[in-house]
Amino acid sequence: MEQARTFGSFMEAVERETPLHFVFSTDRVDLRAAVQLDTEAQSLGEMLEQVSAQTGHSFRQIRERVIVVPAQHVKMQELEKGEVRGRVFDAVSGEP
Repeated sequence: MEQARTFGSFMEAVERETPLHFVFSTDRVDLRAAVQLDTEAQSLGEMLEQVSAQTGHSFRQIRERVIVVPAQHVKMQELEKGEVRGRVFDAVSGEP
């Protein structure tokens, strides 16, 4: 496989050379992000691991679709603690 220079060109190369198709949100995935790949004697899985390490994105395969799960920008530990208020109602009876 050719060496990709951007995340977008990497995905295009994979789609050209395999039956796989990538699914992602253009709002959360930067196709211009630079990636460095060592493509000699490596499986697609190993290349996806390299891309994941560089971009923070993860990948989930469902049949011939590869879903790009964007990197989380805010970690759960960084969220501010706050107070939660509300009432819980029974779904069947509607009673609190």
